Amino acid sequence: MVGFAYRLLIIAMLGIILLTVAGALSIYAYPQDSYGWGSKVDPDVLRELSRSGSARVLIILEDSSVQRMISDMGIKGPGLVKTLMESAYDSQRSIIASIEASGAVIEDRLWLVNAIVAKVDPNSLRVIASLDGVKGIILDRVYRLVNPVEKIYDVISIIPQDSVSRRIVQADLLESMGITGRGVKVAVIDTGIQVNHPWLIRKGTSVVTAEYDATGTGVVNVCTYLGIPAEHGTHVAGIIASQDTTHRGVAPGVDIYNVIVFSNITQCEGAFSSWIIRGIEWSLLGPDGRPGTGDEANVISMSLGALVPPWFMHYVARYVTLLTAISRAVDAGATVVIAAGNDGPGGYTINFLCYAPGVICVGAVDSRAGSLSRTSVAIFSARGPIPFDIAAPDIAAPGVGIISSIPINRSAAFSGTSMATPHVSGVAALLKQARPGWSPLDIKRAIVVSASPAPLSDIYESPNPFDQGTGVVMALDALNNPIRLSFSGGALQGQTQTLVIPPGSSASAVLLVSNIGDSTVPVSIYLTDLVSYMGSSVLRNSSASISQQSISLSPGSSSQITISVSVPSRTLPGTYAGYVIASTGTHAAKLPIVVVVPATLREDATSFSASISTIIGAGPPEWVTFRLFVPQPMDDLVNIASYSDGPLPLTVYAITPSNRFVTSVSGLRFQERGEYILILEVPGFYALAGRAIITLSAPKVLRGLSQIEALASDVSSLRSGLESVNASLSQRSQALETRLENLGSAVESIRTAVQLLNTSLILSQQQIDTLGRNLASLAQTVSENTRSISNLTSSFQGFVSDAQKRFSNIESALSKATSDIASLSERFSSFQNSVQQMLASQQNSIAEIRGNLSSLSQSLGNTTIVSIAGVVLAIIGIAIGAVAFSRAGKK
Repeated sequence: MVGFAYRLLIIAMLGIILLTVAGALSIYAYPQDSYGWGSKVDPDVLRELSRSGSARVLIILEDSSVQRMISDMGIKGPGLVKTLMESAYDSQRSIIASIEASGAVIEDRLWLVNAIVAKVDPNSLRVIASLDGVKGIILDRVYRLVNPVEKIYDVISIIPQDSVSRRIVQADLLESMGITGRGVKVAVIDTGIQVNHPWLIRKGTSVVTAEYDATGTGVVNVCTYLGIPAEHGTHVAGIIASQDTTHRGVAPGVDIYNVIVFSNITQCEGAFSSWIIRGIEWSLLGPDGRPGTGDEANVISMSLGALVPPWFMHYVARYVTLLTAISRAVDAGATVVIAAGNDGPGGYTINFLCYAPGVICVGAVDSRAGSLSRTSVAIFSARGPIPFDIAAPDIAAPGVGIISSIPINRSAAFSGTSMATPHVSGVAALLKQARPGWSPLDIKRAIVVSASPAPLSDIYESPNPFDQGTGVVMALDALNNPIRLSFSGGALQGQTQTLVIPPGSSASAVLLVSNIGDSTVPVSIYLTDLVSYMGSSVLRNSSASISQQSISLSPGSSSQITISVSVPSRTLPGTYAGYVIASTGTHAAKLPIVVVVPATLREDATSFSASISTIIGAGPPEWVTFRLFVPQPMDDLVNIASYSDGPLPLTVYAITPSNRFVTSVSGLRFQERGEYILILEVPGFYALAGRAIITLSAPKVLRGLSQIEALASDVSSLRSGLESVNASLSQRSQALETRLENLGSAVESIRTAVQLLNTSLILSQQQIDTLGRNLASLAQTVSENTRSISNLTSSFQGFVSDAQKRFSNIESALSKATSDIASLSERFSSFQNSVQQMLASQQNSIAEIRGNLSSLSQSLGNTTIVSIAGVVLAIIGIAIGAVAFSRAGKK
């Protein structure tokens, strides 16, 4: 009964928790289709179909093989344009008939991205999605102008600001050197331009030398809605190329291409992505429509885009091709300059189009005070970073109170990053004229590393990359600065570096310092302090070390510098940004460097917890991100509380280690081990800057409930086990009594056996005594035999001694006999000599002497044989005697 109550309680608690989690936790998802298309079809297409029954889409065709070829062969410039055009048209030719047969209406064909623009309904979409070669179907999204935040039309009392801004960016100094951008083509992709505006007339002819309506809706010169011409494009064109003597443009010698991507059907404020891509394509071909003929746009200036929340990036990156088109335009040879946006000063408010690799992203500064020392970052200018923790914008330029041309034949002072962007576009054109061999990356690097920071900001006490990039663009410095910097493996083509370093750890980055000048220069390298969001915390430059702080670079040489950063163990979590600076004394080059210090979800006996501290309230809109390391998966709900002089209702999103997006009103669950990205969204009504404390806590409820459930199960199992043990013990008791009775009988049998064993032991003892006596007698016999053997041994030794003596005498006799034989041999030799002498003296009686000699030799031979025979017989006799003595000794 108790076990059942435990289980009932646990089930009830689990039910409450599951209901809470289900209500609090949600995984972001768009409307799902019923056709099983998965990620092939953009969910926004399905949403549009359900709303209106049709959708304008981009049908993206497969081009991975072409992309691999381009990457492997490093194709760029006009060659890239030609390759993309040929590949797109070939692949589209084979599928157009099938698309048209589906009922879809084809409206355009693109080659910068291999896509067909069409209007589809659910039936045609189903057919197209099933076609071979279709990579994806995405919505043809509408992008908005980066509209000025302020427009002042009464400029009579305003001090001419264009002259100030030209001076701030050093355009006047380059014009004094004869550098005006002459021969350079700048495509202004915008609302259109009043081409005959007096400020845009150069020697009787408009600076606008070509025009293209990318909308296909019949726009001429400038988009007009309700009879009112759009002002944006004309204002931008005047900032670049105005011929007015008082309000002169940054690059008055350039040729402007008027590329119109806004139409009255979008109220001159919206542009389909296909229109923008078409406008970029035309800019890359030029008015003659052919690549590589010299009339292509060198610079593309765009002040349009969209604000995309950072938590949405995992979706946008999959279903947006405009970023691909823009980055390919850079590879094709155009310097692309894009406005950062006017959604500042909150974090992560950079224009989404700035995410395209290779572009120059431009923020705005207020230079109305007339000098750089009193220039401040414009309050509206969008702030970085961009997802995730990458420094942006790249650069800043004057964008407050900028006087320029507007239709019809008027002027006005506008404020916005749309006004800052054409300043940078104009500087890029000046550099292209002065250095025609520079690529878009060369121009970007020159502009970025040579900027001068604006000293004032409403958000940071000192210049910060998230506020203004590397600073205000400087045309002359960009032209003359011999130092170039890039990070090995860094983001944005090496123009920034992000290091993720937990407290108490260190990491390093490799900086390449190059000299493109024509003389040897000494270079000093150092870091500034790194500051987190809105100055929440500071990582001092003393935490960093540089492998070589001073180097000397000869012309054309480079040096690799290792920058190591150690994060103290008590450093607060956050994203810290600053600059690495290389100075020659005359020129300085700088790049942003970012250090991310993650928080860690720590575990104690009862809970998981983490704490984050930051200053917030710059927006709205505003997002702040933190990295959070989760050491082990957990199912417990993480409660998130935030305070800033009272409860602060933040919305928290999370990107999981597997790149899933999760949001929760009251908490999150961290079910994966690894690094999460927490995104804090500040509510729109909260706009008072202050320090907020965000705490994450997760009581080990689910683990405790699991342990209780396990314990209840163990108790129930134990109870069943005890009952089984009780029954088993009763049976074993009866069996034990029976065994005890049997044991008594066995003991009696053992007693009898023991008695028999005692009797046997007595008999064995008697036998042992008898054996002992026998052994004693045997020992006596052995002793007597030992004495006999000893005597026999003594006798034998005497015999052997006597034999030795006898053998010694025989040896003497043999020695004497041997001596006699030797003597006899000598006598015989003497006798032979005598005989020879006698033969010599008595030649006449040889025969007689021979006879006598023969007789004598015979007698001598007999005598010798007898003697030798006697000796041998003596030796044999001695041997026979020795053998006889030996046998007698053995016996």
